[in-house]
Amino acid sequence: MRAVSSHPSLSEVVRALDDVDPHDTAEVLALLWDGLCRSRLIGLFLAAQDQRRARLQANAEAVEHAIAVALRGSSALAGRALELPGPGSGGEPRERGDAADALLALFADTAQRVALSASAHAEQWTDHRACANASTLATELREAWSGNRPSYRHVPARKR
Repeated sequence: MRAVSSHPSLSEVVRALDDVDPHDTAEVLALLWDGLCRSRLIGLFLAAQDQRRARLQANAEAVEHAIAVALRGSSALAGRALELPGPGSGGEPRERGDAADALLALFADTAQRVALSASAHAEQWTDHRACANASTLATELREAWSGNRPSYRHVPARKR
């Protein structure tokens, strides 16, 4: 049973990922999805704060999409509606500025570690693949948010 609220903050998701049994692949994947949704929302709010974070968010967006595709392919999440939280779902992220940057990095590091561990225990091939891919991509997400993933660097179109 889930120990986080129905609309968890990213901090709550990170704590739950730290506590989850890696044998419970379905719970790990559900927490990864919740964390991805919350980190996405935080990233969008950060992007609105300044240009540097807007560039980092553009880098992270491609990785977030790849993680979502990986999670969507799992058997454990097959019957679950995978969508971003909407209005009334906890609203605006509480995390701001440098604290939000640190929390995004912590989520990526925790997701990488827990997904890798869960991949070794997954009974379904699709769940193993989702966890393994999410683990690798979580490292890339951290690198995108730190500005160390030039392959995800957004290059705006030239003005004519």
